[in-house]
Amino acid sequence: MEGLFGDPTVILLVAALGLALILAIYATVQHHKLPTLSKYRELHPTAKDRKGVPTCFSCNTTNIYLQNGQNGFAQVHICRICGTKLWRS
Repeated sequence: MEGLFGDPTVILLVAALGLALILAIYATVQHHKLPTLSKYRELHPTAKDRKGVPTCFSCNTTNIYLQNGQNGFAQVHICRICGTKLWRS
């Protein structure tokens, strides 16, 4: 008998769980790189229209949508025109 870790199914399961953990850590790091709205306004003071509504710093549009948070993450505001992730909320 080879033991528990000699079983290909167990090896595959352990590898899959390891990959899932790495992907979760990567997603967390990437998410926290996005600023909050107040920090976004500080970083991009000219990224607003004449009424003060935030705009995309990349293409200057106000056409921004809210992507629902997934896996316990906050929501992300994304430009509909150029696809730039702008801030988290």
